[in-house]
Amino acid sequence: MSSPLFDESFLKKLYTIGLIVKKQILNKSAGEKSAFRRGGKIEFSDYRNYSFGDDIKQVDWNVFGKTEKLFIKEFDKEESTTVYLVLDLTLSMSLSNEINSKANLAKKLVVALGYVSLLAGHKLNLITLSGQEVKSFPKFRRANDIFNVMRFLEAAKPDGATEHEVIIREMRRKIKEKGIIVFISDLMIQKSGTGDFNDIKKGFLVFKKSNFEINIIQLLSSADMNAKAKGRLKLVDSETGEIKNVFVDETVSDEYMKEVNKFVEDWKSFCIAHGMHFFYITADTPLEEAMMKIIRQGVLLK
Repeated sequence: MSSPLFDESFLKKLYTIGLIVKKQILNKSAGEKSAFRRGGKIEFSDYRNYSFGDDIKQVDWNVFGKTEKLFIKEFDKEESTTVYLVLDLTLSMSLSNEINSKANLAKKLVVALGYVSLLAGHKLNLITLSGQEVKSFPKFRRANDIFNVMRFLEAAKPDGATEHEVIIREMRRKIKEKGIIVFISDLMIQKSGTGDFNDIKKGFLVFKKSNFEINIIQLLSSADMNAKAKGRLKLVDSETGEIKNVFVDETVSDEYMKEVNKFVEDWKSFCIAHGMHFFYITADTPLEEAMMKIIRQGVLLK
């Protein structure tokens, strides 16, 4: 599959990331793998046709010798983990130029993280937050299922403002089976009603207390990080349409930068204090660099 977003260049990067991940998986202790076999926790299930992304070492060559067709042995693993990739697709994620928008990098990260999850033998759930609409997909189980993820994300467009109350409610409703949560967002979440912005942090703590592994990836663009424009400006909230007339000089610009840095540090401190992984990534970060930053922390490869 090749598309404007997931083009040949992206697929090559995905293949390279896959090779790195497969090597790490193979380097895990042989004792750990044999323990699964001795315990009877991996059992032969069925054969299926070989697909792009499958490990060639899993091909049954005896069957190939008889049929001249490539088949993969499938096994049921009782202890497989469910990975929930939760993607913020609200309007604030579409800021900056189209190529380097937060939404585009977020989509590529979801595909790469999903592919890593499937290679590691996990079950994959995708949840997208867009306006008041929250979409959830059945569990993906095979490496080549990642193409179905690509097809959906290629067409998905950022829309609306997802409020923290919606995020908390829908995550609790859709995430039932214990596993790994990866939340990808700029974390610019609309406050509404009488709710407190900290409610979303409390929501993550509920999952943490229920023994979920929490990973928060914050994506910000250069426009988020720098107030370059000066003078009298009309600012329009991308999600609510609210308009504010402001005057920006060097002092205001410096204060803005301090607030943005504090915003990032607050989330980082919150995650560290509660045993959650936190990753700060800018929209112009190369995909391979962003993925290596995440993989080095052992996320999804446990």
